Amino acid sequence: MGGDVTVRFLQNLQHEILIGGHRLVADEPKEVGGDW
Repeated sequence: MGGDVTVRFLQNLQHEILIGGHRLVADEPKEVGGDW
């Protein structure tokens, strides 16, 4: 069950990165690097 939660978390995180990643990089590249 813990594995499913991890997979969903990673998928949601990846989805957010795909949508807002370019915007985050444009605004604060240091923040993006720290979060990753």
